[in-house]
Formats: sequence, structure tokens, C-alpha cells
Amino acid sequence: MATGLGTGITCGVALVLGIIAGCLVRRNMRVLLGLLGLIAGFFSGSVIFALIATASGWNAVWGFWVISSIMAIVGCIAAIYLGLPLVMTATSFVGSYLFMRSWTLFFPGNYPSESELIETKGEDLDIGPIFWVFIGVFVVTFVTSLTFQCKYSTPHHELDDEFGKN
Repeated sequence: MATGLGTGITCGVALVLGIIAGCLVRRNMRVLLGLLGLIAGFFSGSVIFALIATASGWNAVWGFWVISSIMAIVGCIAAIYLGLPLVMTATSFVGSYLFMRSWTLFFPGNYPSESELIETKGEDLDIGPIFWVFIGVFVVTFVTSLTFQCKYSTPHHELDDEFGKN
């Protein structure tokens, strides 16, 4: 990415892979659901690891990857088999997590990044009350967006075709 040629090649490869992935997902709803569950599961593993690390000080690198990977696999399998209910839950979860993490960039130093959790090993990690405010923002936006989706959204016709009318 340091040269124009490298940037162009990277963007070109990303575009081609994105088009291929889009074609695959468009033709197979279960692949889309699996990817959504995989991402949501990985993010949930990241949140679980952050809570464990801040509460106990245990933050081994392997622990982050094991917890996040297991949650990603569980999320993928659950999304494939559960369909619409998990789509609504996962999109609310991922959106709320990304919303909360974006606010942590505006107020740096109050929410440790995953790399900070791993590098400090619980030492010199200053977790103040603002960390719990961010967790509260995450929980409130998750519950609000999930409630809104359950009350006012209409499922896409492909989800109904794939999993039957709900």
C-alpha cells in the first residue's frame, strides 16, 4: 500500500473478490446467513473477552482467539439453522457493537482496544467508569434496535422462501 501500483492491485483484487462473494451470496441465502453469523459471533467473542479481561485481568492472546473463534463458529451454525430470528439479532448486535466502538474512537483512552487488552496483560490497564458507559450504550442500542426490528420490519422475501413464513 506504499506505492500507487500496490494500492491499485490491492483495490483491484478486493473488487474482484467482492464481486465473486456478492454473486455467491446472492445465489445462496444460507451462505449469507453463515457469514453474518460468523461476523456476529466473532464480535460477541470480542466483547466477552473484553469483559473477562477487564473484570479479571486475564487476557492471554490465545484466549482472545479461542473465545472469538468458538463464538464465530457457534454464530455461523446458529445463523444457518435459525434464519430470520438470528438475522434480526445478529444485525442488531453487529450494528450496536460497531456504533459503540466508533464512539470509543471519539473518546480515546476510555475503552481499550483488543490489542491493548492483549498487550498489557491486565497491568497498567486503566478501566474507568466510562468503559461501563460504553458497554451501557452497546446494550441500550442493541435492545432498541432489536425491538424496533421485531415490531416494524418486514422480512425479505428470500428469507421467507428459504425458511418458510414466520
